[in-house]
Amino acid sequence: VKSGVFAMPQFLNKDIKDLISKMLTVDPAKRPTVRQLREHIWFKSKSLIRHAPQIQHVYARKAIDPIENVDVDILKILCKLGWGDEDTLKQILQTPGESTERVFYLLLKERKEDPLGPTAR
Repeated sequence: VKSGVFAMPQFLNKDIKDLISKMLTVDPAKRPTVRQLREHIWFKSKSLIRHAPQIQHVYARKAIDPIENVDVDILKILCKLGWGDEDTLKQILQTPGESTERVFYLLLKERKEDPLGPTAR
């Protein structure tokens, strides 16, 4: 990755491959900003939901209830990454239905609760 040479799994679609390539650009000055990343076609098309049914099933539809259970630290991270303001994110997290925001929230929460992940055991 440091030299700009890396392989991506074949099962990834072209949009996510393009996004990852841009994120891993060797020259930091040429990398896209978070705002530019959020404008990428992959984010706009909600590809995450369509191309990862196992994540969709487990995370995307699972509303966070009650809102008091929302991890404020993770909410702040999502805000800093450009996912919206706290109130809007809380509303999205509480509303049933597909939500890319919820997927990222729950993945971050899972990582926070188990930083080494299941493969480290």
